[in-house]
Amino acid sequence: MPDARLFGTAVELGGVPAAVADHEALRARVTRVPRAGLEWPARYRLPRPEPLPVVALAGSRDPLAGPEVVRRWARLSSEASRPHVVDGGHLFHLDNPSAVTSLIADRLG
Repeated sequence: MPDARLFGTAVELGGVPAAVADHEALRARVTRVPRAGLEWPARYRLPRPEPLPVVALAGSRDPLAGPEVVRRWARLSSEASRPHVVDGGHLFHLDNPSAVTSLIADRLG
């Protein structure tokens, strides 16, 4: 995805104030963060899965890091871990905080 499109998507999703668009240096910095977040799960490989629980959450309507992306996170653990899909967009924790806290509380016991 080209930087301009990635930045535009980040603004549309509500993760970046539109005023940042007027500042080239800030645009470049802002674009690096989501790009790294999207690319590293596909490239990163552990020598073996870690014995740690993973609570991988995704927003059902997230166009950047939806359910297919967080499935990769569950593979980082040797414990029973699976992705959970929460109703919401990219900022699903703001769209649906009670579902997120409930999933985390259930996992913590």
